Amino acid sequence: MNKFSLCGMHYSFTGFFEARKACCGTGLLETSVLCNQKSIGTCANASEYVFWDGFHPSDAANKVLSDDLLAAGISLIS
Repeated sequence: MNKFSLCGMHYSFTGFFEARKACCGTGLLETSVLCNQKSIGTCANASEYVFWDGFHPSDAANKVLSDDLLAAGISLIS
């Protein structure tokens, strides 16, 4: 099971293919302009990866995080 911690909250990323390396390039060092859809070695389906580049979460991982944070925030004001 893929697990990730952010700001003291723990997330379980089930349904992702890869959590140890990123989609772009080698997935270990590249960030920003070095990582784009046309970079050599970029994966075919970024939604299966927790990280887009060596630092940033993929859109799919950001959705998991935002959905959970939104649910947690709504429970605080309900």
